[in-house]
Amino acid sequence: MWGRMLAAHAQSRVLAGPLVRGRCGLIPPELVGARRLCTTPARPVLWEPDERGSSSQMRAFMDYVSAREGGALASYAELHAWSVADVGRFWGHLWAFCDVRHSVPFSAVVDDARKMPGARWFDGARLNFAENLLRHGAPDAPAERRASLAFIAHDELSNAPREWTHAQLYEDVSRLARALRAAGVRPGDRVAGVLPNQPEAAIAMLASVAVGASWASCSPDFGAGALIDRLGQVAPRVVFSCSEAVYRGKRLTMAAKLDALAESLGESTQLVLSPYLPHMPPPDLAALSPRARRMSSTLEAFLRRAPLADVGGAIDFAPRAFDDEVYVMFSSGTTGRPKCMAQGCGVLLTHLKELALHTDLRASDRLFYFSTLSWMMWNWATSALATGAAVVTYDGDPAFPTADRLWRMAADARVSVLGTSARFLAAQQAAGVDLAAQPLPALRAILTTGSPANDALFEYAARAGTRTSGRRAVQVASIAGGTDLNGCFALGCPTLPVRAGELQCVGLGLDVAIFDESAVELPVGARGELVCRQAFPSMPLGFLADADGTRYLDAYFAHWPAEQTGGRRVWRHGDFAERTPAGGLVIHGRSDATLNPGGVRIGTADIYNVLDEHVPAVVDSVVVGQDVALPNGTADVRVLLFVRLRPGATLDAALEAQIRNAIKAHASPRHVPALVRQCDEVPYTANGKKVEIAVKRTIDGQPVTNLGAIANPASLQAFERMRAELAPPSAPR
Repeated sequence: MWGRMLAAHAQSRVLAGPLVRGRCGLIPPELVGARRLCTTPARPVLWEPDERGSSSQMRAFMDYVSAREGGALASYAELHAWSVADVGRFWGHLWAFCDVRHSVPFSAVVDDARKMPGARWFDGARLNFAENLLRHGAPDAPAERRASLAFIAHDELSNAPREWTHAQLYEDVSRLARALRAAGVRPGDRVAGVLPNQPEAAIAMLASVAVGASWASCSPDFGAGALIDRLGQVAPRVVFSCSEAVYRGKRLTMAAKLDALAESLGESTQLVLSPYLPHMPPPDLAALSPRARRMSSTLEAFLRRAPLADVGGAIDFAPRAFDDEVYVMFSSGTTGRPKCMAQGCGVLLTHLKELALHTDLRASDRLFYFSTLSWMMWNWATSALATGAAVVTYDGDPAFPTADRLWRMAADARVSVLGTSARFLAAQQAAGVDLAAQPLPALRAILTTGSPANDALFEYAARAGTRTSGRRAVQVASIAGGTDLNGCFALGCPTLPVRAGELQCVGLGLDVAIFDESAVELPVGARGELVCRQAFPSMPLGFLADADGTRYLDAYFAHWPAEQTGGRRVWRHGDFAERTPAGGLVIHGRSDATLNPGGVRIGTADIYNVLDEHVPAVVDSVVVGQDVALPNGTADVRVLLFVRLRPGATLDAALEAQIRNAIKAHASPRHVPALVRQCDEVPYTANGKKVEIAVKRTIDGQPVTNLGAIANPASLQAFERMRAELAPPSAPR
């Protein structure tokens, strides 16, 4: 059976090649390259699966599938090959294996996985996303589960963490959900948060989703313009926000941002304000503008609206269709305002797969991922509640007041799985933090994302806590995907070894390949565009304000005409990547114009909007990212800004300071350019789009392949003349 199924899948694939025989039958060779080519890996092995790998949930799922499909899956490569050969049965088995809570079962898993976008998943099912995350605190959960920890909250200002059991979390969500219903929030509404990464943010999200609303969130460190660009499109019924933020020990008022946000939203929007931490002074509504004050209440007052609940009663979860909106996520805004991506319950299936199987997260684990509410890793980490694990949160500077602050917190909280960015690890290495000496007896895995990590950084992370625990290494799981799918195209696996610089595997159920510019699939070791050739449940439902789907199609499916991809649409993700002989993946950075300094994806439009509104001397601009290397060899990106000035203006020190300060205040410190230079003209296409990629390629000394699409190609000559001056101080290896 396995052979017939996999062969049929291969014959239906775009540009499929000959098959090789695996233990389960005929398998496309690029899907089992690890089994044929990994005898002489090019990269050193840093970590090998231990006994936990053989007893992992990935291994259990492999056995579960084998028993139900009448075969014998013997390796991850074979499991993955089957998962893309029969993608519907894979996701159906995952639903059952993870015991997804639902009120109405599905009638079919997927109608046509080759249809992108538009595939219908789990038709007929009715479920609630929040119910699945809160299951361990529900009244019908075992007493020991209800009493176990759900959250351990750390921050810059407190010496002792705050803790919630799963039962306490359930009760807090129940009360806020009742208050939201009393305030008129109904299924189909949207609720937003501008909150620190503390459990109160998760409570607000879970309560909103429990009553059938969808959730969007931003970090309090966003400038007013960045908040308006995002939440103005969402038009939330309620916005939960802190009244002040804290960073490096300093308390920062949010009043001016809230005033600006209130001006941009309808006056029927309710602003619900809370202190940064519960023991801090309550919000001062008198400090707000009259309009914001009319729209605002304190969280304490808002909760008083909640009617009394039955003692020990269950939350009345609103049943939702699988493709009803649960999250609104924001793109980085490369062209115009950030795109608002509507996402449904497919995110739950993706997160369960990645957390339970790929990360092997269990109820005995404690997960910490350093993130803010503006990054999808916050959504991802919060979903760990569904596994019964405890989620550790931290808000503030991770290296304050000492460089090893994060590791000391992880030791105190007995974190077993820790996630951060490659850029943070590089900064820790540069600061001389000795990870091997950190007391981390519970740590078994470090997850890293945001930007590629080089071999040396893998080796640095793998040694975390080794001198204090006696173990040889921790698993380093580099993961890559994005906000678009609220998950990962490639990530870790508990049954596979870790090789320096490699993402261990492609995610289950994802038909990932590497294409060249002509949509020809590239062999192992060749660099090209990361694509996905079949639909997956967490694909965006669509973009807000995109009734005909044009912007959605353009974002992922318009790069190649249909005749180049066998008449089927292919998801082009925008990552420059390669498959490895061991079956893993190496990411070489973004292939589009999105900026990625320090591993934090940011958009060019945020910078343009600030300059347009706050720096009148700048009449036009173009911004690009330039690949650089940190002193330890870690690849990074610096932001280069080119400005066209109004007649009579000069780019002197004062104007450059004004530009930098405006960007820092109204976008974020991450957006501040490393270099600012003057230009006479900005290249545009005939239909009025800035051609950022052409500027980047010119500065990098690469050929510009789309000159015919540029209305003023002579404008690139100025950037060519600046190329030598703009050469980075060092180049990534």
